[in-house]
Amino acid sequence: MSLEEIKQALLRIINTESPISQELIVKEFQLICRRAKITFGKKQELRILSELTNLCSNLDVTVKNGFIELNNKNITVRKRNNTNISRTLKNLLTDPKYIAPNEIITAYQYLLHQGLGMVKPNAYEILELLGISIHKNLKNQPLKII
Repeated sequence: MSLEEIKQALLRIINTESPISQELIVKEFQLICRRAKITFGKKQELRILSELTNLCSNLDVTVKNGFIELNNKNITVRKRNNTNISRTLKNLLTDPKYIAPNEIITAYQYLLHQGLGMVKPNAYEILELLGISIHKNLKNQPLKII
């Protein structure tokens, strides 16, 4: 991929998926390269991270705890179980370590607002809103760790 293609792809990813994990961005590039049968190794990863750092220094973003968030964009809660994406990408998107804390907070606030503040949402409702499926037998068990 050319430098310009990398910049355009990074900009598109940040604009459409913010807040997003920097690590997830790299993994998305790995998937793109795999599909295009392009080798993706440490050198390419460092190139992506370098361009990502340069791009973030020129955008109105906050980078915190490995997540990039556009400052002028409302946080949206994304359903991560989209049927139009590959299983590999779906597995990455539903991995809790790739979900920005602010997106979880937004999901909680949305559910709290839906219940008019009378009932506090539980973790299972938040996960369901995010599109993360939970085995039906686990819903009745106390949640220990997300």
